[in-house]
Amino acid sequence: MNIATMSDAEELAATVDCIDEVDVQCNAENEPLNEWTLCNGNRDGWCKHGDDCIYRHVTCTSGDGCQKEECPFSHTKRRRIKPNPRNRPPGYVFFNTNALCNCFLFLIIRPIEQQYRIKIDGLPYHMTAMELLTELKKQPLNLLKFIETPEVPEGSKTRHFYLVRQAAEKLARKRVYEWHDYPIREDYLVKCQLEYDRVTVTESSSHSSAITLQTENQRLRTLFARNYSALVS
Repeated sequence: MNIATMSDAEELAATVDCIDEVDVQCNAENEPLNEWTLCNGNRDGWCKHGDDCIYRHVTCTSGDGCQKEECPFSHTKRRRIKPNPRNRPPGYVFFNTNALCNCFLFLIIRPIEQQYRIKIDGLPYHMTAMELLTELKKQPLNLLKFIETPEVPEGSKTRHFYLVRQAAEKLARKRVYEWHDYPIREDYLVKCQLEYDRVTVTESSSHSSAITLQTENQRLRTLFARNYSALVS
């Protein structure tokens, strides 16, 4: 969960010490951000997309007085210092000043770089990844390296693919919205689902573990959201 201040996050973390009769410890931490989720164009206030931007606008805590040329966060056009480099190379992880309440329960730990994958289902069983990109509203072929191709079960008339390593949540959700229920070939409708990209999808046991993990994460989110609502009310 993203909480406005560290003190609020610490207070919330203190409200949960037991889940299903198991003692747990919760800590408030600064939220780590994947560099690719931040809007590069808004580092000097020039992003024109506003709320429709597929990347995150996280305002710098130092405002326009920030002296760091390499700062990845958002500023306004009034800032005197220009971003350097203008286009950041990939691979950096920066830390946001917003607080994240992170619950450590056995081996359930939130990854530092949260990425997503899109399950693309309801496709003809003999369709290839290249054909998918070509026929799904003519997607760029450079997406091919992000396509995972699980084995088609014997006797199945449909198949699915995964578009993996999607760091920008807004972009992933936009693709799901655009592709879901899209008619492809005769008698086929594309079905899309946004998932956490955490495990190898080619192994059924791993896929089952991912479903269990997502269910547990949702249950924890509900628990903390309820407690947080009680704190602020």
